[in-house]
Amino acid sequence: MAEAGKQSPWRSLEGKIVMVTGASAGIGWDLCLDLAKAGCRIIAAARRTDRLRSLCQEINGAGQSSEHSAVRSVAVELDVSGEEASIAASVQKAWDAFGRIDGLVNNAGIRGGVRSSINWSEEDWENVIGTNLTGLWLVSKHICKHMRNAKQKGSVINISSIGGLNRGKKPGAIAYNASKTGVHAITQVMALELGRFNIRVNAIAPGLFKSEITAGLMEKEWIERVAARTVPLRTYGTTDPALTSLVRYLLHESSAYISGNVFIADAGTTTAKAGKQSPWRSLEGKIVMVTGASSGIGWDLSLDLAKAGCQIIMAARRTDRLRSLRQEINGVGQSSEHSAVRSVAVELDVSGEEAVIAASMQKAWDAFGRIDGLVNNAGIQDGVRSSMDVSEEEWENVNRTNLTGLWLVSKHISKHMGDAKQKGSAMALELGRFNIRVNAIAPGLFKSEMTAGLMAKEWIQRMAARTAPLRTYGTTDPALTSLVRYLLHDSSSMDLQSMYHITFLEMLGV
Repeated sequence: MAEAGKQSPWRSLEGKIVMVTGASAGIGWDLCLDLAKAGCRIIAAARRTDRLRSLCQEINGAGQSSEHSAVRSVAVELDVSGEEASIAASVQKAWDAFGRIDGLVNNAGIRGGVRSSINWSEEDWENVIGTNLTGLWLVSKHICKHMRNAKQKGSVINISSIGGLNRGKKPGAIAYNASKTGVHAITQVMALELGRFNIRVNAIAPGLFKSEITAGLMEKEWIERVAARTVPLRTYGTTDPALTSLVRYLLHESSAYISGNVFIADAGTTTAKAGKQSPWRSLEGKIVMVTGASSGIGWDLSLDLAKAGCQIIMAARRTDRLRSLRQEINGVGQSSEHSAVRSVAVELDVSGEEAVIAASMQKAWDAFGRIDGLVNNAGIQDGVRSSMDVSEEEWENVNRTNLTGLWLVSKHISKHMGDAKQKGSAMALELGRFNIRVNAIAPGLFKSEMTAGLMAKEWIQRMAARTAPLRTYGTTDPALTSLVRYLLHDSSSMDLQSMYHITFLEMLGV
């Protein structure tokens, strides 16, 4: 008779030490109880430690083995929205509780309010991003540093959401959706970096589950009718077993080869397909604003859109670098119907305060009296170092420029579009009713100001020949310019919420 399967379902995690953030209620509470039943010792972390007392009392009577001390759980105060020094101190206390941590479950998070992206305040945005994204990274950073220094293997599990997936976003929660998309990026980057230390990083993207965040919604009578019509499995999940079993698996040695994945637990909700594309040529008469236009991709896009007949609002911090671009564009127009002035330069620092960005957007809008399309191109890469070595200041600099700044520019341009009752191409689900479309382009390696030094290396083409399926790297024209033209053209009027990947390299798949 055959022996029991080698990769059979796991039952015991006896002896594992696991830290769970956001443990004072909902999913975090349920995970702590389940992991304790599996034999783990639990470090329950939350802001509200008073709510952890009954949890720890219950766990300390739930152990499977008499080999362990009666103390099987401890409570640690942790505010993931706090300063890095405070988070590091809480992590140190957590580590010292049992002398090590084998697994981290990043569960703490908030949804924030439910309102249109153009009505969110910067304070509300920063609160959600600080908790769900920055806080998760900081906790992971310091836990993984301890794991690395102790030369022990470990497993990090990020509880995300289908709101972080391309097809799982819902209107009214721009900061929440952005934060969860960022969590998936953190998961993949840390998995790539920390594999050499035998530390695995994965994420779980739940659909609708009963938790503290969703308690009010799950009590509605109509929720089951919605499930019957829109969810392939015709039901919504319960934490046990849908999430508990997956968390056990990712902590267990049987998942030792699994890292960098986002596991979707949503009963098949996020299975929509993208739409089709068709060709285009002219954008005569369109008014388009391009951020980060002073060099690289932004410069190239501005020139190409001018050739297609657009009037261009070039926005950048370094307006002095826009003079020659402006002069070139003002002599490029396809039609004599337009004024000789086909482009203007607007000073814009996307890392600045909201009031300053709003003033720049007003100036941009007033330049031609409207804006039909916005190309959010401004961004920075900053240094290249391990996620465990990035400082909070460096994190905030990149986050402020690439994420917060992009949202603030989109917010104020979209407000103008909505107030003017005009269609445009700028937060997809929310703004569709105003006839404003939103899409994204994710380029691979292209020649730009960021990559100029790298692209000049002789070995870069040899690498392309070995690793890129198309055996080359992209040029802005036509790879990016043609897609931008398409998304600004009326022929793309049914394309909404799409993510277009333009990469010549194999990507880490999810």
